[in-house]
Amino acid sequence: MTQWGTLDMRMKVCFLVMILSFSPIVVMAQLKPMAMLLPVNFINYSDKTNQKRLQNYLQAELSNYFEMKTPQEVREAQIAAGDLISSENCSEEECIKKMGELLDVEYTFKFELIVSDSEWDINASKVDYSGMSSIRNEICSSCSLKKARQILSETVMSLRPGATGMKMGMASLSVISAPRAGLFVNGRKEGMTPSEIS
Repeated sequence: MTQWGTLDMRMKVCFLVMILSFSPIVVMAQLKPMAMLLPVNFINYSDKTNQKRLQNYLQAELSNYFEMKTPQEVREAQIAAGDLISSENCSEEECIKKMGELLDVEYTFKFELIVSDSEWDINASKVDYSGMSSIRNEICSSCSLKKARQILSETVMSLRPGATGMKMGMASLSVISAPRAGLFVNGRKEGMTPSEIS
């Protein structure tokens, strides 16, 4: 009986060691980078219900890859950032940067949907804590809410951490300059350097 008791104790100790050695790996695998989603900018789209649906959909899609700050936390950070930044330095870029610092996020997401009768122009940007940005632009012809959601899902997937895949016929361009400069493509401002555009 003593021999069986010792064997049983050894198995328990071995099992406990295995659990303790694998638990940090499991915990690390579940960590997601912290991010915030700015309110989506809708142009020529007045349906408030669908605006809210698309905002919620984006928040949910991003939460698959990122630990998201709540919309309430983002609003509170926006107010706090406005209070902290003097009026002469209060550009949109500086305000967003200060919000990111206050919320301690690694990524900030900004989406804009421009709606016309024939198509939706869906713009997305991701800025990381080092200032590097990734910009995506998609056109949704004869767009519906369902098609817009599908494109938004694909866009979010392309902006996830470690995403390297591209669609056929698309390319990505990284632009880095010293000093920082405005980046224009076909006469349209695409942000500031450093930047990555598709």
